[in-house]
Amino acid sequence: MLRQQGDMTYVAASGTARIQHADTREVFEIDADELDFEAIGADERSMGPEIHHQAELEHPELGTLTWGLWEYPVGIENMTETEIGRHTILEDIEYGLRHEPDEDEPPKDDEPDLPALRRQLPAQIDALDQILGQFADLQPRIGHN
Repeated sequence: MLRQQGDMTYVAASGTARIQHADTREVFEIDADELDFEAIGADERSMGPEIHHQAELEHPELGTLTWGLWEYPVGIENMTETEIGRHTILEDIEYGLRHEPDEDEPPKDDEPDLPALRRQLPAQIDALDQILGQFADLQPRIGHN
């Protein structure tokens, strides 16, 4: 995991990859829980570092399998790539860059302030009544030139 600019950035993976062996045609399943993504390198570019995250798995029948994700600029998922050699991927694991708020920051309250909304409601209803009253006054004139 990388800590950057007030949040935690990490690669999250879910699901199951189904990979068909090139010679035997046998289908193997790789669960996302078997992958451990690590930042394995970074190259400096014009907008800062490009970070390469990778999970590598040695499978007894399929050989070396890798799942890669590039983050560039920092905090933005740029590209993903799954390398399985000569084999055929029937279904891939879903993986991507995720962000979590910094533990030092208080959580953002996504719940509306219902008491405040209730206090505003009578004034909003009065304003709506006034607008509707203006339309009612115009109604007899609609359609007459």
